[in-house]
Amino acid sequence: MEAAIPRVVQIKCRWFSINPGLLGGGGICRNNNDAFIFGFSVAYGVGSNNLAELHAIHDGMVLCLEKGKLYGGWIYSPLLAPRSPGSLSIFLLSPRILGKIGVLSPLRQLSGYGTTSNNLAELRAVWDGLKFCISSGMDRVLLKSDSKWVVDCISGESSCDWKWVYWLARIKSLLDRGSYRISLIPREANGPVDGLTKEGSRTSSTVEKWTLVCKYGGSAPYLDPSLIVTIARGDCESLRSPHNTVSIRSTDIMENLRVFWSFILFHAVLLSSINSCSPSVFTLKNNTDQVALLAFKYGISEDPYRVLSSWNDSLHFCQWKGVTCSRRHHQRVTSLNLRDHSLLGHLSPHIGNLSFLRRIDLSNNKFQGQIPQEIDHLFRLQHLNLSVNSLQGEIPSNLSHCSELITIHIRQNQLVGELPADLGSLSKLIVLSVSKNDLRGSIPPSLGNLSSLTTLDLTYNNFEGQIPNQLGQLAGIIFFGLGVNQLSGTIPPSIYNLSSIQVFSVAVNRLHGRIPPNLGLAFPRLRWISLGGNQFTGPIPISLSNASSLENFDIVNNSFSGPVPENLGSLSSLYRFNIAINQLGSREGDDLSFLTSLTNCTRLQLLGAAINNLYGELPSSIANLSTQLNVLFLGGNKIFGIIPKGIENLISLYALDLSMNSLKGILPDAIGKLDKLQDLRMFRNKLSGPIPPLIGNITRLSFLYLDGNDFHGNIPSSFGNWGFMEQLFISENKLNGTIPKQISAAQMDLSRNSFTGSFLLEADNLENIREMNISENKLSGKIPGSLGKCQSLEFLYMNGNLFQGTIPESLRNLKVFEFVIQ
Repeated sequence: MEAAIPRVVQIKCRWFSINPGLLGGGGICRNNNDAFIFGFSVAYGVGSNNLAELHAIHDGMVLCLEKGKLYGGWIYSPLLAPRSPGSLSIFLLSPRILGKIGVLSPLRQLSGYGTTSNNLAELRAVWDGLKFCISSGMDRVLLKSDSKWVVDCISGESSCDWKWVYWLARIKSLLDRGSYRISLIPREANGPVDGLTKEGSRTSSTVEKWTLVCKYGGSAPYLDPSLIVTIARGDCESLRSPHNTVSIRSTDIMENLRVFWSFILFHAVLLSSINSCSPSVFTLKNNTDQVALLAFKYGISEDPYRVLSSWNDSLHFCQWKGVTCSRRHHQRVTSLNLRDHSLLGHLSPHIGNLSFLRRIDLSNNKFQGQIPQEIDHLFRLQHLNLSVNSLQGEIPSNLSHCSELITIHIRQNQLVGELPADLGSLSKLIVLSVSKNDLRGSIPPSLGNLSSLTTLDLTYNNFEGQIPNQLGQLAGIIFFGLGVNQLSGTIPPSIYNLSSIQVFSVAVNRLHGRIPPNLGLAFPRLRWISLGGNQFTGPIPISLSNASSLENFDIVNNSFSGPVPENLGSLSSLYRFNIAINQLGSREGDDLSFLTSLTNCTRLQLLGAAINNLYGELPSSIANLSTQLNVLFLGGNKIFGIIPKGIENLISLYALDLSMNSLKGILPDAIGKLDKLQDLRMFRNKLSGPIPPLIGNITRLSFLYLDGNDFHGNIPSSFGNWGFMEQLFISENKLNGTIPKQISAAQMDLSRNSFTGSFLLEADNLENIREMNISENKLSGKIPGSLGKCQSLEFLYMNGNLFQGTIPESLRNLKVFEFVIQ
């Protein structure tokens, strides 16, 4: 039966009292209860030197790995430098060694305490070590020293000379910030090492192989026979405690040892010695996540809301804003949430060291650069949200290594390249949202393997080719979004087997074909369907009424034909119905009966049926449409009749378009009661009579198109109430009288009427007028000099009038593209 393994082992490598001589390194290994396990010593050469110390650390690690299966611990190394004794070096071998990738984190290297070992060097080493550990969030400190003077002075057991009061006061001020314990290291920790060193120095000419002298796995050699090694007898029973058992693969640990050894060699020149009388030992502290978080912070160049100001030594990193740590695995970060903070910078590759992360939300910031490849190290990651940033480059193909992923949100960035096919291996993925990027290529058929997927959002990219038939395997899909790409071909029949679909968007592509007549039966849960901007043909499926939860139906800009179904009144949730720019209608008979059925849709907000072949009389029932209706577009058809007075009931309208039809009669005064109206289009009809003065009371009106009718009379003076409009088109009517001097708009066309008198402009905001056409009227007098105030004017047409005199000097400074007077 294999012996139990200690969870924590302290390796204390010290130089020895015998100097000079045939010396090297050695140490004592203890378990987490501080019980002595074994000591060791190795002879490396004449004189104590850095290389010898490094070899000692290496061999000590190997010993512990082979005999004790080291889990993790503090390592204190006195790398002896001839002129800088009394230095402090701290390393931490992270418990991440349990995984496949070990992380060795350098915590602190301090030197320069003097040319000889003395009391001041002892205290300064303690001060610097405490300062670093406490400022890093280590509020529980265990200080061990084999210098009785240091222990007595700090604990207050004895008084110290006044020369050391300053440093003692500084040390105690740090200790007051947290809990601490100070104790004297038993001298037996040095005794075996010194004795073994003497033994090594006497037998330097003899090659000996030593074995462990206790009953731990039997007798076995553990180091190269060219080295003289002695193992002291220790308490091996402490290794057998059942509650300390942990299993680690030696291959993983040896790989960590290789990383460790490489790091030590690289930094050997930087590390200095600590006096043998003052080794300080602190409790095991994992700082891998803290180091990774600080590396992340250093990648941020702008933090306008100072959300990272808490990321400093005054707080434990688990209390930093946006950071959440595990309750079970203390000091391991499980969530990083810094959304909506306008952070500017790059994503640090060190984010891959936060190996316990389950959630990352950095959405709605200004991150740039690429998504780090190291993100694939986050094998526990479940939720990734990098949406609404400025990330560039390609989506890492190794993201599929994060096999626990449930949601991926990376929409609205600047990502390029293809969508990695390996993402199809993420069997737990529920949401894949990559919309609003610049992804190209074909949609990977492997996405059909995502059996758990409910949301697929690939909209607003540049995907090409056909929709893969394999997507018909997404049995649980709810959101199916492929809109605004460059997809071609037809919708695979297998897609219509996905009865769970609620949102179906393939708009603005190059798709063609017919929509199956049983669409409403195939998608009974359908809430939103968007097919606009394609080349679909055929009739609107009459089964649409079966999708009783339908809220949005949008097929704008296709080639659908035939009648509009009259059974849509059962769609009680419908709020958007857009069938504009198609070939709907029979061109004879009554094609507008569907409008009456839609009066039952009390939530309807948008009704668009413009530019079709709809024929028939405008039904008075449109006055009974939903009072929530915001947009009513019926222009560009073959509608005749009159505008019903009851249109005043549509109190929520802000856009009304009945243009390019054959409507007759007057424009009812009731239009003036639609006080939310912003856009009114009645052009190209056969409307007659005066323009209702009440229209001037619609103060929100910005777009008015009455051109191409038979209106007569004056322009109502109430038009001056509008202030400044965007577009005012009343050309090609039979209007007369003078033009109100307060009237103005960014684009203004009053041409081809019978206006008389002088043309005066006294309105505010003249500098915003861009186009003005008053041609083909009977205006007279001088050209107004106030036109010179129209600094934005680009087109000016005044021909066909009776103007006299010279062109005002003020007009010569205008940068008009086209200026026609005669």
